Amino acid sequence: MSHEPCECDGAERERREEERRALDEMAAERERRLERSGIPLRFRKATPTEARCAAYADALPGSGPNGLFIHGPVGTGKTHNAAAVAIAASDRGLRTVFTSAIAIFSSIRETFDGGGSSRRALERYSSCEMLVLDDLGKESSSRWSLTTLFTIVNARYEGMRPTVVTSQYTLSQLRSRLASTGEAETAAAIASRIAATCADVELTGPDLRRGAWGQRDARPARGTDPGSGRSRLDGFR
Repeated sequence: MSHEPCECDGAERERREEERRALDEMAAERERRLERSGIPLRFRKATPTEARCAAYADALPGSGPNGLFIHGPVGTGKTHNAAAVAIAASDRGLRTVFTSAIAIFSSIRETFDGGGSSRRALERYSSCEMLVLDDLGKESSSRWSLTTLFTIVNARYEGMRPTVVTSQYTLSQLRSRLASTGEAETAAAIASRIAATCADVELTGPDLRRGAWGQRDARPARGTDPGSGRSRLDGFR
């Protein structure tokens, strides 16, 4: 005995509806995964705009222990490109965390009063398969924060887990900024491990956000959806 799919209109509509529901569920699960990773809503459709970031994202998960140090002035696309890499990593099945040093320190401090485990919080950042550490150098440094940052960076270095770092400072500038607490040796150790494992990617150019604001003041920005007033330049950092 055998059977063939029913070709009547009702059966065809039902098959199309099932396919649509399956696609919707896949899209919803992907969105939940990106949210769990910490990728900000503004950047969840980001694609790389810099060639080395694009090549790195395309090579995932074959990047091994190597990462990226993306630096440049405000508004040149650092966070945008880092988020695009994080999205690619998540889509390829890597446990991905997108965060900042400020957010890390805040989440660990919350465990002190909330009865949680600071070790467990540290483990999340140390052991994930891809960590994106955004805007490094913006945080206020202290001996505790520098030691915490070293613990995470060193664990990832020794565990050969890739890290993508963004900063508005060059690595030498970042080292000096971290050393402002007087912990020069710890700052040097952090910078050394970043240099050893991250390809240097410098972004240059004008502040793309400021350009978008100026165009909006005068007329709809090029590439803007007239109905939404949203520019393709939105989301750059």
